[in-house]
Amino acid sequence: MPMVPAICTQCGAALQVNSAKDAAICNHCGTPFIVERAIHTYTVQNTIHADTVIVGQSDFDIRAGVLMKYNGSATSVVVPEGVIEIGEAFARMQHLEQVHLPDGLKIIAEIAFMGCSSLKKITIPSSVIKISRNAFSNSGLTNIIIPGSVSVLEVGAFGFCNQLRSVSIEEGVKKIELLAFGQCESLTHVSIPVSVEDIESRAFALFRDLSAANENDCINSPAIVDVEMADTQWEKFYSLFPYAEQAKPYIKRVQQAEQQKQWYRNCLCLRCGGKTAIVTEQQGAKGFKFIQYNVCKDCGQKRDYDPFICLECGGKLSLINKCKKCGWNIDRPWKYISFEQEDTP
Repeated sequence: MPMVPAICTQCGAALQVNSAKDAAICNHCGTPFIVERAIHTYTVQNTIHADTVIVGQSDFDIRAGVLMKYNGSATSVVVPEGVIEIGEAFARMQHLEQVHLPDGLKIIAEIAFMGCSSLKKITIPSSVIKISRNAFSNSGLTNIIIPGSVSVLEVGAFGFCNQLRSVSIEEGVKKIELLAFGQCESLTHVSIPVSVEDIESRAFALFRDLSAANENDCINSPAIVDVEMADTQWEKFYSLFPYAEQAKPYIKRVQQAEQQKQWYRNCLCLRCGGKTAIVTEQQGAKGFKFIQYNVCKDCGQKRDYDPFICLECGGKLSLINKCKKCGWNIDRPWKYISFEQEDTP
């Protein structure tokens, strides 16, 4: 009977198995396993550099597919196949530099790798569906790729990763929660797919006062200067990345719109700043009469409450403005005109 060394794919225990058989039952955890895969796991782990992982049941405390604790001291670790969830197994292991996660892993639980300040390299497999709160917080990662199988990046998942420089989020992720990448002071590059529907306002923020770490007293990170997003995403999330070069045209557009709204709110002439008789059928709030007459250039539909866009067809509206002070008229109020440079009509 040819007995060869193997590793249980469920609990990681060291075994001796009959290579002629197709399957066997682990005498440590009582779980059936495929012999060929168990032998392969042993071969892979023992052909890695000597300090990669110390194999044996005492190294991995695995219960029902959950890696509860890693008891070894290696700087580079290969997590056994069959593990579907990583608990607090590696929390605060400051010597840990590299971890290989198995295909089939589903969950990275809270604080699984928190405080692993020397951890530089980890690849999250596409089988992972959940990265929990503070899973990698305060770790030494320099870059990370989030697979699209993870629908939500939870609170603080990669927070306080001071060496993190690049984040690439793949298509499929839908939400990035509060401080998911908070206080990542070195983060300069972020890639966000169109599948992301919600980014909470302080997802990438820095604390004003780190000693207080008040989540309600944060600023947008000035370090994030390169953000990859589709135009539709920029329309929604430009305000979260105000220092990114790509955000500038969106910020400028909003500033101009707000400026124009302020002019209309105050009923001021765009040319001289005087009170404007906007031709309307209403009485002005401050007592002066004005008439507002909006006509869409595309369909001719009249509207008396939106000076910018026709509600029927979305076309530009012509608004007849006449200043009581100077008598100047303008028929395109959505386009800002500097009255200091304009000649008298």
